[in-house]
Amino acid sequence: MKIAFFEIDEWGKQFVADRLADHELLLIDGPCRPTFFARLAGCEIISPFIYSRVNTEALSAMPSLKLVATRSTGYDHIDLTACKARGLRYRMFRSTAHKPWRSTPLR
Repeated sequence: MKIAFFEIDEWGKQFVADRLADHELLLIDGPCRPTFFARLAGCEIISPFIYSRVNTEALSAMPSLKLVATRSTGYDHIDLTACKARGLRYRMFRSTAHKPWRSTPLR
């Protein structure tokens, strides 16, 4: 499976690389931008952070996308209406001191 992580630091890159070694990973330092869209075509999962705008334009670049898994506590950077229109799942994964990488469905 092809998975893209945006705005991911060196610690995060190592964390996901160790746990998702059987998948094709795109580990991108900065936010999701149109300059990356060609590389995202086969992604089934994306994991953005707060500066990645996941809007209709970005979603259109990823016809294979099945899941948007943000790593932030908020989700105002994700167009939930566009995700729903595409039938995409969207989740919020965040780490806390007590429950690392807890998953919460977005409304």
